Amino acid sequence: AEIFNNKSIILDKAGKYGMESNDIKTIIEFKYKYGYKLQAFHLAFKNIEDKYAIFSDLGEQLTEFKYDTLLNLGFRFAAIHNDSITFYNFFQQVGNVLKKELTINGYQFIEKKSDKIIIKRNDKIGVLDERGYVYVEPEYDEIVQGASGLFIFKKERKFYLSLSLRFNDNI
Repeated sequence: AEIFNNKSIILDKAGKYGMESNDIKTIIEFKYKYGYKLQAFHLAFKNIEDKYAIFSDLGEQLTEFKYDTLLNLGFRFAAIHNDSITFYNFFQQVGNVLKKELTINGYQFIEKKSDKIIIKRNDKIGVLDERGYVYVEPEYDEIVQGASGLFIFKKERKFYLSLSLRFNDNI
């Protein structure tokens, strides 16, 4: 159970997720495989086909069920479907539809690190920022965060160190 805006709660009833108000009225039907609070006024629910959609705190469905992964990036979120990453701003909504800020294609999602997204294109690793712009071009064989917090970039059997996910040849 997850309380949402002190007015409603996301619950699991008999293995199905939904949302009801404090006075026990159903806001979102209990028919989903999983549900959670994505951000202050938005929820994510996963259907039986393992696809996510975004809902408002009032129970309105704001996107279609097509996303494999959703990433909270502060005021934005990234919605990932196959090799497409769509960026939405939580505060840009027209009626019951969230406005897409940017969609980029051809990148495979690897993982989220802080407010950055590690991606792969043509078997090379790179980084997108929280707005969906290329932060580090996908030209590295590997990017890992070491135990000391340093990032290690591997390219053509050479290793480079950086204090952040931003690699700079001058470091």
